[in-house]
Amino acid sequence: MLNEFSVEDANIELLREGWQKVISAIATSNREAALNLISAEIWTQFTRIGIAHSPIDSPDKFISKYALIQKPVEKSIKNKSKTDTSKKKK
Repeated sequence: MLNEFSVEDANIELLREGWQKVISAIATSNREAALNLISAEIWTQFTRIGIAHSPIDSPDKFISKYALIQKPVEKSIKNKSKTDTSKKKK
């Protein structure tokens, strides 16, 4: 499907952002599953149309970028819910 698009397409940026969000959501939940989705053929298309940008030169680095973005947010949400719970008990 991605091979049908060109970097000159009018909505290419929306396509890039959409795929980045999809991969980010999967990688946040299950990094290995996200990595398994990016075959050599898919990776070629991701780099060709700019879903993956330089200096990211491998699917592993691409997935790591999105998996790492979400981790600090998750920790702060967990800590906040613990704090909120303890306040309610008092």
